[in-house]
Amino acid sequence: MALSDEPRFAAAIACFKRRDFHAAHELWEMLWNEAQGPDRDFLAALVQIAAGFLKLASEQRAGAAKLFDRGSRRLEPFPARYAGLDVAALREMVEAVSRRCTA
Repeated sequence: MALSDEPRFAAAIACFKRRDFHAAHELWEMLWNEAQGPDRDFLAALVQIAAGFLKLASEQRAGAAKLFDRGSRRLEPFPARYAGLDVAALREMVEAVSRRCTA
């Protein structure tokens, strides 16, 4: 099944959009454990980004910035749109948040 057709992937995106980063992280991690190839790398990036937001919520700015940077770098090889997700917009947002963490 394509990642974009996976109900848990769509559910994780919905969780992420409503800032339920823990649920998004858990769903993406489940999928990551099952994935292979490029989808596995893509999901690893999303897991790291969600974990970054969890760190940020607990005032761990340096740890959040590290996770944001790692996740953003992992997204670099992917096109602007992958698995139905606007990767370019996500990277821009994550990089902006990461800069605020270190400011």
